[in-house]
Amino acid sequence: MSKHRLKSPLKSFISVFSGPASPPSAGLSSSSAGNGRIPPVQPTEDLVLSNMATASRITRDAAEALDRIPYVKAITGVLAQILKIYEVSTLWTVFWKCEEITSMVEKYTITIIECLAMLYASEGEYRLETLKFDLQAFQKFLITILTTYLEPLKAQNKSSAYVKRDRDAEDMRRIERELSGFVNRFTMKGVVAANVGRSTSTPAEPPPQPIIPQVIPLPPSLVIGRDSIIASTAETLATSKSPRVALLGAAGIGKTTVALRLLHDSGVLSSYPVQYFISCEDTPTRALLEARIAAVVGIPPEQLGQDPASTIVHKLRERGDRILICLDNLETVWEVPEERPKLNILLDILSTLQEQLAVLVTIRGVQAPHTSFAWNKCQLPELDSESSAALYQSISGIAPDSTATTMLQNLSGIPLAIKLFARMVDEGDSPARLLTQWDRLGSSSIETGGIDKLSNLDKSIHLSVFSPRVRDSERVVLALLAVLTVGLSQEPMWYNAFITSLPEGSPNLDVLLRNLRRVALVEERDVPARWKMLPPIREFCRRSLETPSNTLPLLIEAYLNEYAKFYRKWPSNYITYQLEHPNIRSLLSEVIHRRSFPLSALDAAGAYGVISSRHGVYDVALLEELVAILKDPRDQGQLRLIIGTVLSTKEDPTGALASYEQAQKAFRKAGKYGDQADARRAIGDIQMRNNQLNEAAESYKFALKIFVRVRSVRGQAVTFRSLGQLHALRGSLDVAMKYLEDAIAKYIEMGSQIGQANTLDSIAAVQIDRGEVAEAELTYDRARELYITVGDYLGHSNTLRAIAKLQKKRGDLDSAMASYESGLKVFRDEGHLVRQGQILMDIGDTQIFRGEIDEALAAMYNGLDLFVRAGHRLYEATAIFTIGMVYFNYTSELEKARSYLIDAARMYSAIGETGDMAEKCLLLLGKIWVADGVLEQMDQENIPVLRAQFEMSRTTEG
Repeated sequence: MSKHRLKSPLKSFISVFSGPASPPSAGLSSSSAGNGRIPPVQPTEDLVLSNMATASRITRDAAEALDRIPYVKAITGVLAQILKIYEVSTLWTVFWKCEEITSMVEKYTITIIECLAMLYASEGEYRLETLKFDLQAFQKFLITILTTYLEPLKAQNKSSAYVKRDRDAEDMRRIERELSGFVNRFTMKGVVAANVGRSTSTPAEPPPQPIIPQVIPLPPSLVIGRDSIIASTAETLATSKSPRVALLGAAGIGKTTVALRLLHDSGVLSSYPVQYFISCEDTPTRALLEARIAAVVGIPPEQLGQDPASTIVHKLRERGDRILICLDNLETVWEVPEERPKLNILLDILSTLQEQLAVLVTIRGVQAPHTSFAWNKCQLPELDSESSAALYQSISGIAPDSTATTMLQNLSGIPLAIKLFARMVDEGDSPARLLTQWDRLGSSSIETGGIDKLSNLDKSIHLSVFSPRVRDSERVVLALLAVLTVGLSQEPMWYNAFITSLPEGSPNLDVLLRNLRRVALVEERDVPARWKMLPPIREFCRRSLETPSNTLPLLIEAYLNEYAKFYRKWPSNYITYQLEHPNIRSLLSEVIHRRSFPLSALDAAGAYGVISSRHGVYDVALLEELVAILKDPRDQGQLRLIIGTVLSTKEDPTGALASYEQAQKAFRKAGKYGDQADARRAIGDIQMRNNQLNEAAESYKFALKIFVRVRSVRGQAVTFRSLGQLHALRGSLDVAMKYLEDAIAKYIEMGSQIGQANTLDSIAAVQIDRGEVAEAELTYDRARELYITVGDYLGHSNTLRAIAKLQKKRGDLDSAMASYESGLKVFRDEGHLVRQGQILMDIGDTQIFRGEIDEALAAMYNGLDLFVRAGHRLYEATAIFTIGMVYFNYTSELEKARSYLIDAARMYSAIGETGDMAEKCLLLLGKIWVADGVLEQMDQENIPVLRAQFEMSRTTEG
């Protein structure tokens, strides 16, 4: 097993203090090596601008001097034990955790050493005494890490390591939070102590300090999808008199990348011969930031005086040249409430350089500092799908396949996330495996082995979610919002439902959401407007944030209760419910997970089943899981009815019939006669579909008798409509029209406009059979108006399709094409793959009538592709058969026709389809073989029951 062992600067530091670790004495010696001062570190050309390298040099040169600092020796003793466990780890999962913990400990210990070195170099050793108890606490926490997290790893085997993987990730986050909080508090106290020393003492000969040379990081080698932003911002920097530019955006969106590319832009370089790049990531106070700027521009600490900002301005003014200063990750300082006004003042002081100084800052969020001057704000958007794919391919070396494309959609155009994903693929992980991990672990699965924000997506998001700018009440909103897949609609019914779930005494929801938008954790999108989170942020919050007790159950109950209204009585605002069904699926999944079934869940599941199946989503698995947690037989029956409806819409009459029969059995057990009538009527629909008209009639009469007895207006309306369709099939058109008119009256009585529209479609079909074409067209228009009124655009499009068929029947092909195109646009907008495919097949058929064979085949191929994507094998088989017929009847490519017809016959046979289209396919294929004199080809093609079906079809035709 190959490992990348740490080349830790702590190793050399620990070696200096090797030996027994014991707590120091209460006091410090008044003298130490080198008169109590760190030997000077001379600046060299190869000095690297990073904490790690700086700390390494400081610890190497100052080890002996630091020997007398309280608890340093004790701390190094614990560090040595931590490193020892890490060095001897052999199991990969154990090594991974050891490396994570050791890296974190190393990172934060170096920061503490730097702070000690800075303080030790100031006048007066006694200031170290103020940090003694903090160092003691740090030592105790390191011992906790050693005994609680690392020592137990020695006994861990492969199976237990795998089982504990999720808990390990939580351990990492806990250790990171504790270390980060401790070090932030420690460094702030150290800075205060050092500043006190500067103001109260005047050393005759202050020791020389290291000055960080001017180092601009190299330009990023790979920047995709940002050309226009970089060009316009570079022009602003190069041509404006005193530009102040703020690059804003979410975590991982590429703000630093764009900033570095701007610094190396030729126009910017020519305008600003002097440039400074200053990382603010570890400078949480104005004082630390001033010290960092001073070091970069070449001001020794002893020369900063009482007013560091003015000293920096004076130094920059002396340069004479135009200067560009880039403050990266400035939110580190600005998001600390007590530091924010101080930072604003610092920026105002720097701006007194006016045209000599340009300022470029990067800030996580959408806000720029509140200064006296205006900022030129540049909000970085997510990458589009094309740029995301290009970035992935540039790093992984392969074009994204369908699985990688799905994963890229999950990553929402966040450059950091895409880069990490691509690197993982480049290192040997498959997109399919990573997609599976994403479904299980979310954003925590996107990491390349490190704990810093550039190699770990969770770390980057964590910085935003746990920013000081985000209050606990706002994290509650994030936790609840993470459950809503498509975000929070601003429609009052959903917005108010969300408000009812918030803890008592919470601030105004509008205020909370606006503040979350300021830190780029939520955004307003879509029409109608929604508050949404990017999927990686949503997945992080869903895993990492806990909701106060009862808030999530309240959200589930409030949302499902609103959604259930659709099933109880189809309201006029259908689109409002349709847009919400992904959220309802998420909430129903929570119901399954919690195994707690609120009263509203049953009707909400019914609405979900109806709406989702109308849009080509047949989520039987979710509904079956809901049935499994129900105990009441009536509730089980209700869900079985819903499942049957979904299967019927899916063109699975066998499955639908079985589900309806299970529902009828459950209702009989519960003694619910009205519900039994619902199940029996549904069974009648399947019987009518299977051309069992007499059996269907008996089922409808049985159901109608009960509906009248229990006074169910809805049941009577639906049954009247079914009876009308049944008599239309029998050719009894007058009887059919009477039943359909009765259905309309009942739907009017119950106030269901969708029910009226559906029945008007059936009436128009009867009018066409009567030869009343003009009346039928008027009836379709009435149905369209109702669909538009209630916002049922799918119903509207289905009616447009029916109108187009009527126009084609009249020979008005241009009008038919226009109607088909209008319907196709709506189905595309709604994302309904099956309906799009059906209309494309209709368009192809219309183009054949026009003699446009090539165009017809192109449309049909597109329709076939949509059926394949939707997973609808019956429509796929019929599309293949139709394409084969076009080749047979309208081209000379008979071999291609034969190939398509064989494929269609095989698929029909595989799915057990024996309907009209299957018989026509077999008959046409048989004719081809008979004409070729190779009827035995049927047996050679190994298509089950093909020959028997062909002989039956041929006999029927004869």
